[in-house]
Amino acid sequence: MKKMITLLLAIAISCTAAACGQSEEEMTPAASTQTEDTRQTIEAFGTVIPTEVKNITLDFQANVERIHVKEGQRVRSGQPLVTLDIMEMENTITEKELYLAASKNNMERLLEGNDLSKLQNDLKSAKDIYSKSSEELKTKEQLYTTGSISQSELDSFRRIVDSDKKAVQDITYAINSLKNSKGRENEQQSLEASVLEADLKLLRAKFDKPFLKGSDVVCDVNNGIVYDIGYSEGDAAGPQMKLLSIMDADSLEIEANIPEEFIKDIKIGSSATVTPVADKTRSYTGSVSYIPGRAVYQNGETQVAVRIKLDNADDFLLPGFNVDVEIDQGR
Repeated sequence: MKKMITLLLAIAISCTAAACGQSEEEMTPAASTQTEDTRQTIEAFGTVIPTEVKNITLDFQANVERIHVKEGQRVRSGQPLVTLDIMEMENTITEKELYLAASKNNMERLLEGNDLSKLQNDLKSAKDIYSKSSEELKTKEQLYTTGSISQSELDSFRRIVDSDKKAVQDITYAINSLKNSKGRENEQQSLEASVLEADLKLLRAKFDKPFLKGSDVVCDVNNGIVYDIGYSEGDAAGPQMKLLSIMDADSLEIEANIPEEFIKDIKIGSSATVTPVADKTRSYTGSVSYIPGRAVYQNGETQVAVRIKLDNADDFLLPGFNVDVEIDQGR
C-alpha cells in the first residue's frame, strides 16, 4: 500500500512540473528564446544582400555589338561582358588630333615668318641711308651759307632727306602692323589649340574607366554577379541609361528585421547564427556589423534593419535568399 501511495505521489509531482514548464514556454516571446546552453537569443527573419554594387554607364554613345553574359551570371575580374562598336568615337579622336597638329604647325610657321625678317633688314638699311643723308644735309647747309650752292639745290636735298625719313617711318609702321597681325593670328591659333586639347582630354577621359578595355566592357571586381542588363545587341547605348550592374559577391551580408522591442538587446559585434531557408542543414556564423539610426514601420510593426557580416560565407548563398537569424543578446 505504501509503495502504491509513493508511486501516485511521484506521478502527480511529474505532471505538475510538466504543466508548469508548458505554461512558462507559452509565455515566452516568439522573437526571444533561450537555448539549451542558457544563451538568450533573438530570432528574426532576414535576407542576403550585396553591400557593394556597381552600375556601369557609358559617357559616350556606342552601339552594342555583342553581349557575352546573361542575367545573374557569375563573372570574374577582366572577363568581357559587352563588346561595343566604338569606331565613331575613335574617328572623332583621330580627327581632333589631326586638327591639333595642324594648329600647332600654323603657330610655328607664324613665329618663323620670313616677311618680318625681311622688313627688319629693310629698316636697318633705311636707317643707315637716313643717317647718312642727315649728316650730308648739315654739310649742304654750311655750303649754302657760304654761297657755294643755291637755295634750290639745298631745298632739293632736303626733300631727299625727308624721303629717307619717310622710308624709315613707313617700314617701322609695316613691321608693327605685321607684328600685330601675326600676334592676333597667333593668339587665335593658340586659342584653337587650347580648345582642341581640352576636347581631346575630355574624349580620352571617357575611355579611361576601369571597366573599359579597348572596345570591351569588362568585369572589374574579383567575384561579381551581373544583373539589370539594360540593352540588347544592336541597341545604341549611352549616358541616358546604365549598361548593366555588377554586385560584388564577396560583399554579401545579411539584413535582418528586428522588432523595436528587442533592438535594445543588440549591439555592434553581437554574435549571430544564420540558416538559409534554401537548405536548413547549412549554418553560417557572423556578427552584427551595422545598426541604422532609424526604424521603419512595415508588415504591421516597427522594425530596425540590422546588418550581419558573415565569417564563413560561400557560393551557396545567393543575393535575395531568405534566412533565419538568431542573434545572441548582449554578446
